[in-house]
Amino acid sequence: MPDSTHPWDLVAEDLKNWLETEPDYYIEQLKGGYRSPFSAGVSEQEKLDYYRRQVFMQHPDGTPDYTEPNQAGRDMLLKRVGINGYTQIIGAVMPKRTGLREAQADVNDPEHYDQETLRQEQEMSGALDQ
Repeated sequence: MPDSTHPWDLVAEDLKNWLETEPDYYIEQLKGGYRSPFSAGVSEQEKLDYYRRQVFMQHPDGTPDYTEPNQAGRDMLLKRVGINGYTQIIGAVMPKRTGLREAQADVNDPEHYDQETLRQEQEMSGALDQ
């Protein structure tokens, strides 16, 4: 009996090699240089600028007007990224509040709080009725 390989053995060997190498090729292609597939190569600052334009109207000089929401841009953004992505984006582009803890401390400190407002709040809470 001659020592020859069967044609199906060659096909099986080729298939085995293909199954071992092909997934690695596609994984490397999808990484795109260690980026998410189909993502743009932009910096974090460029992303923030883009999303600020989506969320807020702009002043004539191009800076965001934080008092004027861009409702059409917000609606499109919500449809595109969903509620979780929208929440994450809004948290990133909203201006950071400084002094929030100090303001809350002032509310609880009677020396820094308007005495008339303090009296009205006590009346509403029933503290003066006792």
